[in-house]
Amino acid sequence: MRRAVAAGELHLVYQPRVASDTLEITGVECLLRWEHAQLGPVGPDEFIPIAEETGLIDQIGDWVIDEACRQLATWRSRFEDDFFVSINMAARQLRQPTFAT
Repeated sequence: MRRAVAAGELHLVYQPRVASDTLEITGVECLLRWEHAQLGPVGPDEFIPIAEETGLIDQIGDWVIDEACRQLATWRSRFEDDFFVSINMAARQLRQPTFAT
């Protein structure tokens, strides 16, 4: 897992969120994925628990927030100001005193 972080094997994909009444895309959900160099795709159900157990979830979570916000800024500059990104967070991250700063 540490090697995956260092090697840049983690990436984000975005799943559209659609308004049921207008069928317009109103935002996206940010999803973390791991493309292992030898094994190929590793599911989040496999690597998230390892990241939480090792404490890497904090570093990974910070990276996810930074990357998702960077992408959101790009989309908002091109499209709609009210477009949003949802990010799944680990409970451990929410308990950090510096989380909301």
